[in-house]
Amino acid sequence: MEILLKENYQEYEEYLQKNDRAMFLQSTKWAKVKDLFINKIIIQRDKNGNINASMSVLIRKLPFLPYSIMYCPRGPVCDSNNKDILSSLLNDAKQLANQYNCYTLKLDPNIPKDDQEFINIMKDLGCSINFKGDSFSGSIQPSVVYHLSINGRNSDELFSHFPYKTRYAIKSAIKSGIVIKKVGKEKLNEFYSLLLETSKRDHFTVRPISYFEKMMDNLGQHLNLYIAYYESIPISSAILISYGNRSLHLYGASSNLHRDKMPNYLMQWEMMNYAIENNIQIYDFGGIAAVQDQSNPLYGLFMFKRKFRGEVVEYVGEIEFILKPIINKIVNFAFNTRKKILNIKKGKRNWKENYQKNNAKVEK
Repeated sequence: MEILLKENYQEYEEYLQKNDRAMFLQSTKWAKVKDLFINKIIIQRDKNGNINASMSVLIRKLPFLPYSIMYCPRGPVCDSNNKDILSSLLNDAKQLANQYNCYTLKLDPNIPKDDQEFINIMKDLGCSINFKGDSFSGSIQPSVVYHLSINGRNSDELFSHFPYKTRYAIKSAIKSGIVIKKVGKEKLNEFYSLLLETSKRDHFTVRPISYFEKMMDNLGQHLNLYIAYYESIPISSAILISYGNRSLHLYGASSNLHRDKMPNYLMQWEMMNYAIENNIQIYDFGGIAAVQDQSNPLYGLFMFKRKFRGEVVEYVGEIEFILKPIINKIVNFAFNTRKKILNIKKGKRNWKENYQKNNAKVEK
């Protein structure tokens, strides 16, 4: 087992950049953002001494228990149909897990769901595979994403690829006076205010602003922060991560004001142009829910992204390599019980809020 040393970081980053499937989540730079975890990078070399397989894992101890969990985000990075390499990586991960008393290893590689050869190999090696594409809560990383292949097209060619209504929305935003600016850390507060506003509207929790500060500090040139202004007022914002052959729209936020000015369309177009200018092949809109039900709260997000005429990409899902079966069952039972309790409390809280609102309306 070879664990990557700091003096080999540059070699490793170059290996990732040349691999079509490598994402920033396997980078040493991302590990610095996730500094609450222990990061270890397992590498393998070919007969010439060059890296030909890798697995960056994040290790974190469970609270109140002597066990840890090991997670490999969007990895491993290797020939996904080479059973010998995959077997060797898992064996190395098992050795590493013994050092930190890990009870399980979870992976969510960006390998297509229809890669049956890979799926069969992983099952033969003792892994289980769980695909949940109907929500974002089924796995750590989304199993279903939306991609737009740039494939060498210039700005005019890509623009003409969009449906008429999308082209109209982009032109309308420009005509309305929306201005998109690529900004630095000094404008992070504006992004975060918009993110808080969005989270309140769409009912999701957000990380503290210090998390985004770490992202900007450690991802450096790979991260671009954009803000859309209307009459000098910030009304939309986004974080774009460009690494290897893809640009990923990782975070988006928008104001409740001036939504009729179509700032989010122009924001996407601005980020796509950055990808074009930097010879990036894939524009990644990020996760979507694999749903066709219009009543699903995530349906609107899917409908917005598909207006750019990309394609739905389904990954294999979450892979689990269980190292301590009994401990895994106990931890999962405790986790599911806690989740049920929190859902019950949330239901009671929502009922109380709705009851109070209805009473207030009656009194008026």
